[in-house]
Amino acid sequence: MLQNQEQIFSYIKKIVKQKMPHNKYHNYKHAIEVYDAVSVYGVLEKVKPRDLFLLKISALLHDVVYVDKRKDNEEQSSLVAEELLVFLDFNKRDISLVKKLILATKIPVHPRTKLEKIICDADVSNVGTDSFFKKTEALRKDFKLNKKTYYSINLKNFINHLKFHTKSANKILKKKFTKNKKKVLKIIKSYSKN
Repeated sequence: MLQNQEQIFSYIKKIVKQKMPHNKYHNYKHAIEVYDAVSVYGVLEKVKPRDLFLLKISALLHDVVYVDKRKDNEEQSSLVAEELLVFLDFNKRDISLVKKLILATKIPVHPRTKLEKIICDADVSNVGTDSFFKKTEALRKDFKLNKKTYYSINLKNFINHLKFHTKSANKILKKKFTKNKKKVLKIIKSYSKN
């Protein structure tokens, strides 16, 4: 059996890479980006080592099942996580926590605990980065929507209701998010003129 956390992460990453869909946005790279983000926010939010370990596992597995327009992706991902963690001999408490964290990423999000807040912020952290428009274009392609529909409906609703739940995400992402949001609203306005 796997002896340490690095071996467990390596094994889970291998499984996630095999199972993740090959979408433009919801793919293995997204899982790694969320893993990296929870790693940063978890430390800044002073999460206990065991909880941070489980938070990272949740990040890797949160979208392992993703089928566009399905309403149960998070539920299916949590079942895959449970099966994998049972195989890896995790205890029931840890498995239950990982499943809850995965389910917390279901949109619209309503995180209650610190760990749920961290994973929810990590899942949308691209909104506060320079790569936001590249990522949002990939997401639009996953959704198979034209730009006008995507920006005017999906992205507008998402970006207008988005808020960060942790001090860390607010500190790191808020300034760039505000700039990106202004650009999005400007694009939406240009579509309404057409």
